[in-house]
Amino acid sequence: MSSKVNGITAVSVGSSILPAVDRTKISAKYDNGVLNLELPKQAEQATAANRIEIQ
Repeated sequence: MSSKVNGITAVSVGSSILPAVDRTKISAKYDNGVLNLELPKQAEQATAANRIEIQ
């Protein structure tokens, strides 16, 4: 899905393309015709598969 705003095409990207991105920390900056996107990775969460129990 895309739309135009002030001559710039905005594109929407689904989470299936960027599954490991922390969506709450995404930022974008447009400067001198260059669009810079920051897409920080999500912090890894411990799961049962990678947990080791110490006794």
